[in-house]
Amino acid sequence: GIRMKQIVEEFNKSQQEVRVTQTTLTWGEPFYTKVHTAVVSGETPDVMTYHLSRFAAGILAKDLRPLTTDELSQAGLQASDFQKSLIDSSLELSKKYGQTDQLFGVPLDIHTLVLYYNKTALQKADLLDADGKPKGLDGIEEFTKMLTAFKEKARVTPIAFSSAPADAASTWRAWFTLFKQQKGDFIKDGQLSFADMPNQGKTSLQVLADFAQQGLLTKNTTYPAMVALFTVGRSAFMINGNWEVPTHVDMQKQGKLSFEYGIVPFPKLFENQDTWADSHQLAIPNNQKTAPSPEKVAAAL
Repeated sequence: GIRMKQIVEEFNKSQQEVRVTQTTLTWGEPFYTKVHTAVVSGETPDVMTYHLSRFAAGILAKDLRPLTTDELSQAGLQASDFQKSLIDSSLELSKKYGQTDQLFGVPLDIHTLVLYYNKTALQKADLLDADGKPKGLDGIEEFTKMLTAFKEKARVTPIAFSSAPADAASTWRAWFTLFKQQKGDFIKDGQLSFADMPNQGKTSLQVLADFAQQGLLTKNTTYPAMVALFTVGRSAFMINGNWEVPTHVDMQKQGKLSFEYGIVPFPKLFENQDTWADSHQLAIPNNQKTAPSPEKVAAAL
């Protein structure tokens, strides 16, 4: 939210004719319900952020307005400006659910789960390799062994983690990552399936439960508390999204970090290194009752 506000403020400073007034809403289901209600009532915002993972539902509900190549071009935008994997995923959804090859949004970011680590603390515990990266990131057994060694040496919980019920989202991201790393899936032959839940699903949950029981991962911790534990040096690791990078950059500039930190991709703990990720997209609501003028669309783009 803070970063989005900065982006909007910088945009407004650069403009003579276009001005964005920003409204921040609770993310998740409440936000998407309000978007759909706005579309149905014909009283929509001019532009909005929208998760790529919600595009299928948004396209089917006719909440998203397709963006023509000409419109994008007139705004100085083209698909090749953005990360190919995001555009490919977006176009795949457009074809499958909207029967069109037009985009329904423009990527603003890609956000994924990463592993933050306290270089200073790990170096003291002799748990950094020659490249300054944490040891023991190859496989669940090696990872558990490394975390246990740090706990015994430093006498603090190795991983700062925000867990359910305080934070179901963080738990889901970690669980889903472990589930996918074991080649678990919810889609079989194009149909919803829970066949992988008794094996890969249960194993993923057991890893998190075992880590908590063994004191390797914080329990009943809220999201702000997780970030605080890591940034004050009370843990060696934090499992969180790359959206917290600016927090660390700001704290480092302000001299509020007492240690050197690093970030690595979420480790390969099972068969592959699949990791939960999503993308905020900038999109235009599909207001058919009070259709925006071409000038308004151009301003939004």
